[in-house]
Parts: sequence; structure tokens; C-alpha cells
Amino acid sequence: MRNATLAIGMAVALVTGQLPAETQVIGIRAGCRRAKEPGGTVVPGFPFNRPDGTGAIDLVVDPAGYPVGLYSSLTILADCPRCQA
Repeated sequence: MRNATLAIGMAVALVTGQLPAETQVIGIRAGCRRAKEPGGTVVPGFPFNRPDGTGAIDLVVDPAGYPVGLYSSLTILADCPRCQA
């Protein structure tokens, strides 16, 4: 988890120049949907699975412009079993 948090923080700093808030979610797809509901946006290039297959990372920007990093221990397809069919 520590490495995932570090990766999110580095990605956010590179993309936005700001230090992010970070949170762990059960599934990245659901996290994206919840971030978009009040007007947030997903940063281009996100979400993606971690190269080592241990989860997925997303970066969203809330309606006020603050970046929020999302991490899930599930990969993008694993968080939606019916999507694999």
C-alpha cells in the first residue's frame, strides 16, 4: 500500500503540481463514477492497472480543482467481474 500511495502522489504532483488527497477504494470504476457525479473529472491517461498487477490507480480532480488519487487493490477488470464476459 505504501508504494501505491507514493506512486499516486508522484503522479499527481507531475500532472497538477499540487499535493493530492489520496484514498483507497474497493473498485476503480466505482470510484470514477462517484467522482464524476458531483462534477469531478478523470485526468487523461487514468485510470490504469499497476504494472505489477497488484491493483489500479486513478487520478480525479474534484469540482473545486483539487486532485484526488484513488487506489484499489483490484485491477480494473477484476473490480467488475461481469465486464470480463
